[in-house]
Amino acid sequence: LNGNNSCVSVKDSKDINLGTHDERTISMWFKAEDTSSDEKQIIFEEGGRDRGLNMYIEDDSLIFGGWSQKGGWIEGSWIETDQIESGEWHHVALVLDGDDTLQPNAMTAYLDGQVIGSEKGTQMYQHPDGIGIGNTNGSTRFADGTTGWQNSHGLTGTIDDVRIYNDALTSNQVQQLSTTGLG
Repeated sequence: LNGNNSCVSVKDSKDINLGTHDERTISMWFKAEDTSSDEKQIIFEEGGRDRGLNMYIEDDSLIFGGWSQKGGWIEGSWIETDQIESGEWHHVALVLDGDDTLQPNAMTAYLDGQVIGSEKGTQMYQHPDGIGIGNTNGSTRFADGTTGWQNSHGLTGTIDDVRIYNDALTSNQVQQLSTTGLG
């Protein structure tokens, strides 16, 4: 991925964005060339301005986010860690286990098989916006309240072994994913 206009676009599917899902796990490996950039670099995003999930890098931090106008989660939940290194492979996973009301600890973020935090959340509602890997494919929201648009926040680096499950994987299952494959 070149950090500019490159993006893997995921085709619309009732299994991903055209259906509503109480549970979702997004798992993948990434290696960023420069994590210290003050430019936001999308690893994964789905949803849009009104609802969505994302993972991105900014200022030596990895940030996981979720938000929705339905269910009272519009301000969003954000989990952040600074435990990433430029030029190193990392496994990330975001697990959502929610329903139609705002629930505590419904969103859990993992880095290299370890929980880095949990936050409130709801289910992932149907959304028409595209799904982007390595860049925005439509629109997304960020922890600082700004919005990113199509091809405006590309990752300079590599992403591999992307998996989207409509199940809330357990900590043991996420840890197993982080110890197989590229690691």
